[in-house]
Amino acid sequence: MKICTLVMTYDAPLYNYFDNIKRAYLKQENANYFFVYNGIDTTKHDLSNHNYNFIAEITYPCSKPVMFNKFVDVIRSGIIDEYDFIIRVNSSTFIDINRVRQELETKDNNVYMGFFFPDWNFVSGACSIFSRDVLKKISDNAHLANPQHEDDLVIGEIMYRSNVPKTYLDRYCFESNIQDTHTTVPSEETIRKALTYPQIRIRNNSNRELIDRGIWDLIGQNVLKQPQLPLPTQVL
Repeated sequence: MKICTLVMTYDAPLYNYFDNIKRAYLKQENANYFFVYNGIDTTKHDLSNHNYNFIAEITYPCSKPVMFNKFVDVIRSGIIDEYDFIIRVNSSTFIDINRVRQELETKDNNVYMGFFFPDWNFVSGACSIFSRDVLKKISDNAHLANPQHEDDLVIGEIMYRSNVPKTYLDRYCFESNIQDTHTTVPSEETIRKALTYPQIRIRNNSNRELIDRGIWDLIGQNVLKQPQLPLPTQVL
C-alpha cells in the first residue's frame, strides 16, 4: 500500500510556520508528500523538495475555485499516479500518518474518507482521503464543478453523482470564530489527548498568531523525535 500526502497550502509566514512542523514530521515518518501551492512564482515548483505549484494569480487559500482547480491539476499531473491512496490535507490540520495507514489497511477502492456531521453530504476539506479510482472520478467530472461552491462541497457533489459513499474519520478540533475573545493556548495535556485522534483541526480566528502557533509548537514537541530549531517562516 502506497500513500502520499498532499498538503494544500500557500506561501505566507503563518502557514509556512505550520508547514515546517508538518514537513519535519512527514519526513521523520518516511512518508511520501508534496506541499501544493498556488501563485505566479514559478520557483515554488520544485518536486525534488516536495513542492508543487499550481500557476494561479490568486495567492491566498480557500478561494473559489482555485483550491479545487489546483487539486485537479495535481491529479492530472501524473506525480501521484503510483499511489494507492492520497491524503488531501490543508495547512491548518495535523494528521497522524500512522493512524491513517491503519485506517486504510482494510480498504482497497471506492474510498472517500474524512470527518463529517450526519447532515453533511461531503467530508470536511480539512482532511479528506481518496483511493486512486476515486481520484479519477474527480478528474473526469471536474467540468461539472460549480465554481461558486467551496472545494469540499464540489468534491462531495462529484462523489454523490459517482455513488461513492463517505467513510468517517474522527478528529479533534481546536477551532473558534473571529468573534471569540479566547486567547489561551491549550495545555500540553490537552494536546496529548488530541494526538490520540487521527487528525486535529486547528483554526482559532480570534488570534491565530498566538493560539495556533502555540498549538503547533506543542504538537511538534510531542511528535518530533529531534528537537526543532527556531522555525523559519520561508518555504523550505
